[in-house]
Amino acid sequence: MDDDFSARYTTSRLQKLSIVVAVAFLVCGLVFPPPADLSREALITLGVFGFGLVLWQSKAIPLVATSLLVVGLLYAFGVTESFQAATIGFASTLFFFFFTILLLGHSISKVDLDAHVAQRLLETSTTPQTSLHQLGKYLLVMAFVVPSGLARIVSFTPVIEKVGERYGLGRDAEFTTASFLVLGQLNPMMSIMLMTGGGISIIGSQLIDTAGYPITWTEWALYMIPPTLIVFGLGFAAITKLHPPRTNASQLPDTNHRDTSQSQLNRDQRIVAIVMGVTLLLWAVGSFVGLPTVLPAILAVAALSAPYVQVLTVEDFAEISWGILFLIGAMLSLIEVLEETGAFEWLIDGISMAFPFDAVGSVGVVALLIAIVVIVRLLFPNASTSLIVLMPMIISFGQLYDVNVLYLSLSVVITVGSTALLPIHMPPALLAYNAGYVSIRDVFGYGLVMMAAAVLSICFAWTIYWPILEHALLQP
Repeated sequence: MDDDFSARYTTSRLQKLSIVVAVAFLVCGLVFPPPADLSREALITLGVFGFGLVLWQSKAIPLVATSLLVVGLLYAFGVTESFQAATIGFASTLFFFFFTILLLGHSISKVDLDAHVAQRLLETSTTPQTSLHQLGKYLLVMAFVVPSGLARIVSFTPVIEKVGERYGLGRDAEFTTASFLVLGQLNPMMSIMLMTGGGISIIGSQLIDTAGYPITWTEWALYMIPPTLIVFGLGFAAITKLHPPRTNASQLPDTNHRDTSQSQLNRDQRIVAIVMGVTLLLWAVGSFVGLPTVLPAILAVAALSAPYVQVLTVEDFAEISWGILFLIGAMLSLIEVLEETGAFEWLIDGISMAFPFDAVGSVGVVALLIAIVVIVRLLFPNASTSLIVLMPMIISFGQLYDVNVLYLSLSVVITVGSTALLPIHMPPALLAYNAGYVSIRDVFGYGLVMMAAAVLSICFAWTIYWPILEHALLQP
């Protein structure tokens, strides 16, 4: 009882402190005189930006409420001429694309299609070692059809527990630790292979496109699958060395415990599998015929909601993460206003003076920018939020210093997706930590491995793979 009260009291104090800091940012933007090279509207926008960022990070009030406050303040203080201009981010393709992908991911989890695939792991594992390798294989397959890394860890958690029970392994066994490090940190990274693979890739691809560097669904896959597989290969090899599953004579598979009763897909699972297959096909074909990526996703949602199908119902639309959706809409609105008022350019100039970009070559510029990405990413518990803040800024730096913007942007996506030194940095890692499967030390150590693997992958892609691919794509 006392512990619960103490936790609530501590949380309440942190929330109050966050609100005070957020209001301080807002007051600074309203009261202090702007610098000579910054307009009053730009300073107010920066104040609103700081206000929203603190509240989004701390979740002192619900994400939806903060998002509404942000767009309301932009209009109330006269930064935008109309409320429509303050909410322009909610009319973006990214907002609706993310909305439809959330619904498709929800439909997969609702019919237990992801759990069905995970269950196959039980039927094919014979030792802890083979179980771990099978886990890697099934995660690779599911990364192409289940867009949420969190959904994948939820699906595999009971399976890993059953495998552990079969071999008499406890929560502190090497197999258990290795499996949940893979699920918590390597698994989310795999989502960036496809443009539609999750929040990081969806947001990254749309921001790249908005900046004037259009990339199709197929091109994204060609650019991102090999580098991601390199990170996966290095990360998986490292986990087998850091936490090698051990087998003894008593750890023999018990075939009597294998559950094959769910080997056949049921009606709803077949429908979702077919719809997702057709959607993937339309995304691939649409890359060549100019079909907007959002349209196949909209058609898929409509098909799953149709009469006599009804995989998606009114209740399902209410259950998706509206907080994240509103955060994205408000963030995009803020970024648009930051650019229009000149605040964004002012920030770029300030950062340029703070770091020695002019004193280093193009390689040094890229290294400094990636280092900035890592630092900023570690300040954000949510990868998607950090990417919304970082991507426009990094693209501007790339243009300013004549760096290949497409390569740089894709490198940012890889870096953001692989950077997690604490459980809070990745929801799947936080889930594994809260359940007691991994420690902070485990997460931190494997996080360093993942970051090193990402650096090696980016170096390979930037110097060898992407130039070859770009040359091939430009061939008539």
